[in-house]
Amino acid sequence: VSQSGAVVTPATAMTVAAVYACVRIISGAVGTLPMHLKRRVDDRTREDASDHALWGLIRRKPNRWQTPSQFKRMMTAHILLRGNAYALIVRSMGKVLELVPLMPDRVEVRQNPDLSLTYVYTRRDGGRVELAQSEVMHLVGLSLDGITGVSPLTYARETIGLSLSMESHGGTM
Repeated sequence: VSQSGAVVTPATAMTVAAVYACVRIISGAVGTLPMHLKRRVDDRTREDASDHALWGLIRRKPNRWQTPSQFKRMMTAHILLRGNAYALIVRSMGKVLELVPLMPDRVEVRQNPDLSLTYVYTRRDGGRVELAQSEVMHLVGLSLDGITGVSPLTYARETIGLSLSMESHGGTM
């Protein structure tokens, strides 16, 4: 809750035109950028690794329902609104089959004594699944601890809350 009394969440922040426009423009731009998988030939030369098993995953189909552009836009929007983006790495017989986006609000990151990370994901039905660091692709935004990103909404809460309150007040006038 901001000092203006407005509740600022990723969903309410997206109702502010400036926030929506920023998230749409940045994530849209990232979504159009090409993703290349390169192989190092020598110290100065790299070539496309189109024969690599991950090539098709990142260039054609990251999962069963998203295009690479949709996947990149969603992951970028998660970072912009929540500071972190997560995807489950689905493997079969050692081969990566898909990258399934996870809702950042449902992921808890724990650092183990050996400094590795464990992710606890809360499913929609309330069940909790513990995932090893090797099972999660974790994109971190601006971070103060090197483990999790800070939510930009935390630092912009008062500005966004003021905007929400002014819009609400203006709507009643």
